[in-house]
Amino acid sequence: STLALNMRLYRVPRGPTLTFRVLRYSLKQDVASIQKKPHVPTERELLEAPLLVLNNFSDPSPENKILASMLQTMFPQIDVDNMRLKKCRRVLLMNKSLTDGTIEMRHYLIKAAPTGISRSIKKIVRAKIPNLGRLRD
Repeated sequence: STLALNMRLYRVPRGPTLTFRVLRYSLKQDVASIQKKPHVPTERELLEAPLLVLNNFSDPSPENKILASMLQTMFPQIDVDNMRLKKCRRVLLMNKSLTDGTIEMRHYLIKAAPTGISRSIKKIVRAKIPNLGRLRD
């Protein structure tokens, strides 16, 4: 509409249709200009679905149940047993405010890194170790 920016989510063919009014948003270029080292996501990072985190969606009202189920079915379920940590690069956070009911959506690019070990050990863990199985003594 000309008065406000809206976002609609449809479930085809029978619905429901969720309509949101967008209050604030940031462009990708604005976020990159603020960062010291902006990261441009590669195609490989964008091929994997993000992990969905729903915060404060535990209200038992019917509207909230429909909203939570619609958001959860937008992305594939996580198979914890077979999930590779290296493929887990993006997180989509949906935070519902308890005071006014607004939903804040944030999209993060994450990287798993070893913690609690010294810097020299981290370098060894991250380094590519050559295959020495073909060499002789």
